[in-house]
Amino acid sequence: MYCKNCGAEVSGGNFCPYCGQALTETTSSISLLNKAVSTAADTNQYNLVLISCGTCSKTQTGDLLEDIFGYTDAESSNLISMAPVVVGERLTSREAATVAQLLTEYGVQVSVTNQSDQYVDLTDNAAESVFDKAGNLLAGAAAVIGALTVGNRIRSYRRYKKPSLLERIFRIGYKPEPPAYRRNFRPPVRNPAPPEPRRTIRTPARPQQPAPSHFGGPGGHNRPQGSGGPGGHHGPQGGLNPRRR
Repeated sequence: MYCKNCGAEVSGGNFCPYCGQALTETTSSISLLNKAVSTAADTNQYNLVLISCGTCSKTQTGDLLEDIFGYTDAESSNLISMAPVVVGERLTSREAATVAQLLTEYGVQVSVTNQSDQYVDLTDNAAESVFDKAGNLLAGAAAVIGALTVGNRIRSYRRYKKPSLLERIFRIGYKPEPPAYRRNFRPPVRNPAPPEPRRTIRTPARPQQPAPSHFGGPGGHNRPQGSGGPGGHHGPQGGLNPRRR
């Protein structure tokens, strides 16, 4: 049964071991699982529970846990296989709500509890996305994520029964558009501009020298008739002997 004052599950007795309220009025209705517990004191008393990967892939869910809390690849894989399980602890209400909202936008199913494992409803402020239109974390959300330390990782595994958390999934008040995942949430690096086409400079062809003449002139093969002489091929003198008649 559950305490009507704080919503904690109790096994029996006259007083609630968590809030001290008399258990004269108790209920076993599961509707009290959705009872919001006061979060006025914003102390490091909240846990983030991974219920399932939801519509997010296991690989991407593991990358998110590694980038947010600093888990190793082996640790994140182990946590996913043990879900529902606590993946972050000693969080303030703002930290728990911001991380829960970030994971929910990627399709991961999470819940928030306090140190007494009581459900805490932190969805009131989840009215707008933590990402801008370009898919980058807003400055406030980035500051919250950047302030998380190794102290926010779990020290021991604490598992839950899934049916008891189905009614306590963190829900946002808008339709999320899963942003393109970027490791370490860094803005995308712009692709370099294509190189400018090289200018082709064409030089006019040089005029070719005229071919040497075959008839006289420097380098000619034949000389005009009458230019014979001793050793000449043609002419009245020298050359071939006249044919005898």
